[in-house]
Amino acid sequence: MAYDEHLASRLRHVVGDAPEISERKMFGGLCLMERGHMLVGIVGSDLMVRVGPASTRRASRKNTRDPWISREGP
Repeated sequence: MAYDEHLASRLRHVVGDAPEISERKMFGGLCLMERGHMLVGIVGSDLMVRVGPASTRRASRKNTRDPWISREGP
């Protein structure tokens, strides 16, 4: 599945080009990473956003498509 290149361009602009930022093709889409940890991802035209534990409940109550919640991570 291809990812929305216009959305990818917008995210690159917001995230910036600092040396610790990288891109990786994953999930059939694109992920923008910081020091190897996912910040945001694009699958098709869907945006995946990593939020911290304190924001998980609030983020999952928003009008989202299908929240995917993982308790793993740093």
